[in-house]
Amino acid sequence: DIATAHGQPVLVPSEGTVNIYTISGQLVRSLPIPAGLFPPQLRWDVKTPGGQDVVSGVYLWRVQSGGNSKVGKLVVIR
Repeated sequence: DIATAHGQPVLVPSEGTVNIYTISGQLVRSLPIPAGLFPPQLRWDVKTPGGQDVVSGVYLWRVQSGGNSKVGKLVVIR
C-alpha cells in the first residue's frame, strides 16, 4: 500500500492523484486514483513509469484531491 500507519493501510480519497517523490523532490511516479475505488486503497508496484525498480531509501508521497492534499514519508527496503 502507498502508506501504512503501524501496519494498517492509510485510506486514499475517492478521486485524485498520489505523487511519489525522492527525498530531494524529484517526481518518481504519479498514480491516479481510479473513480469508484473500493476499498479506497492504492497499491504502488515500487517501480518507475519505465518499469525500473526504485532503489532503497526514503520517499515522500503527496495525495491531492480537489484543493486538499496530504503528505507523508515511506521507506523502500530491498
